[in-house]
Amino acid sequence: MDPQPDAWVSAMGAMIVIIALAVAINHGWNNPSAEKPDWDLFKLGEIYEEKERPFYKLSPTNVMREIDRTKAPTKKSKPSEPSEISDLKEKVERLKHELAKSDLEKKVASLEGKLSESNHEAANPLLGEFIEALTSLGYKKAEAKKAVMSCLEKNSPATVEEFLKAFYRSK
Repeated sequence: MDPQPDAWVSAMGAMIVIIALAVAINHGWNNPSAEKPDWDLFKLGEIYEEKERPFYKLSPTNVMREIDRTKAPTKKSKPSEPSEISDLKEKVERLKHELAKSDLEKKVASLEGKLSESNHEAANPLLGEFIEALTSLGYKKAEAKKAVMSCLEKNSPATVEEFLKAFYRSK
């Protein structure tokens, strides 16, 4: 009285599972375009929206709210302003224009600074390598840029080694 089944029973069960798995894989391999439910609303760069469903039932109150939303606002007549207020408004406008002008001047100055840096880059193609050399020696990038620019104004090194020698001599 052995409570366990014979070995051939478990071997037969394993064979049935393997055959069922092979049939399922074969079916999937041969029918790759089986119809799938289309849940994705984003196709080819466009978003397809579902049909519009009203979230409320049409009632007289909702109709009146819609009419109120679409009404054009009525213009109220302005009372005549005293001359002091109009003078103050003119001063505010002038100050705004002056502020905008000073902002533009600052932007132009910063762009000119960037242009001068790019001129240094065009004059010396090793500028990036000089900056990298100083950053690898422990300088911050902004400090390294300033130091490289000041060193290039005094010297014109052809290699990174020459630059480092000139840089440490100037310090």
